[in-house]
Amino acid sequence: MAKGTSEKIRKKAMGVTAALVLVGFGAAFLSLFHWQIVRGEELGAKAMEQSLTSTTLPAMRGTIYDATGTKVLAQSASVWTVVLEPAYICENDNLRRTIANGLSEILDMDATEIYEKTGDPGSYYTVIKRKIETDQRDQINKFMADNKIGSGIRLIDDYKRYYPYGTVASNVLGFTGSDNQGLNGLELYYESELSGSAGRLIASKNGFGTDMPYEYEQIVEAENGYDLVLTIDETVQSILEKYLAEGLERFKVANGAVAVAMDVETGGIIGLATKPNYDP
Repeated sequence: MAKGTSEKIRKKAMGVTAALVLVGFGAAFLSLFHWQIVRGEELGAKAMEQSLTSTTLPAMRGTIYDATGTKVLAQSASVWTVVLEPAYICENDNLRRTIANGLSEILDMDATEIYEKTGDPGSYYTVIKRKIETDQRDQINKFMADNKIGSGIRLIDDYKRYYPYGTVASNVLGFTGSDNQGLNGLELYYESELSGSAGRLIASKNGFGTDMPYEYEQIVEAENGYDLVLTIDETVQSILEKYLAEGLERFKVANGAVAVAMDVETGGIIGLATKPNYDP
């Protein structure tokens, strides 16, 4: 083969190789541009969503006072949510059974159900019961101390609504739901002021989708709701409701009645009784 022909073939091969390299790098560049620039923000958000879990931390609802500012008509008190940490205890069968049996007696739950929930190695946060009272919380703390349980059980702060005067001004106050949201009366009307802002417990997941330990958590504290002071005077309200009930019985009123007491100088409603009423 002539030298010139060989040289032409070599140059042609080098040109084809260079073209293929350029096409390859161009395709790689376009792919990187597409994933990093065009869809980078979208994919970053999805990755963040997949690697983080968020648990709501409830805010304490504001207190409702009567006109004196001293008598509490509605308030929130502390209760607790019982949470298991299966990843810390799933490999210790004796500890799992101890926890299941102990909590079942305190919380009046099925021990087998609790035991099954302690076996998930991928979870650091499994809720088993909400809104337990102080006596049950104290029993759980004592149970953990007696059995030297340092991890595996967690108590998370929560709140429950109470109405110390029972039926007094119930139709005015209204009531809240299981998630402490106002559903009726002033509880609903002033929901945005009373409810506050919930906090967040943000936890991370690793590449296998398993919850990371608590040192990777971030807590955004809740902001408690504002208090509310009414023009209603609890003493006037109670007297008004008493005599309204007597009037209903005396005159055989079948469809209920309303009585209003007003401060003639300010126009403030110091008593607003409605029958029938209820215990919120």
